[in-house]
Amino acid sequence: MALIAVNTRMLLKDKLDGTGWFAFETLKRIVIQHPEHRFIFFSTVNLILSLFSAIILCR
Repeated sequence: MALIAVNTRMLLKDKLDGTGWFAFETLKRIVIQHPEHRFIFFSTVNLILSLFSAIILCR
């Protein structure tokens, strides 16, 4: 098992653009496809916590 830290500073609540949505969807798929690893998302701004909660619940 790996512990993977991800800087999610670009995922601003209510301000996702094309790059932000791409990053979010990519992270979502990686997290769902690799339940054997633990992911820590960190940021200096308000994240889209409800969307990341959805990712966690899918696991």
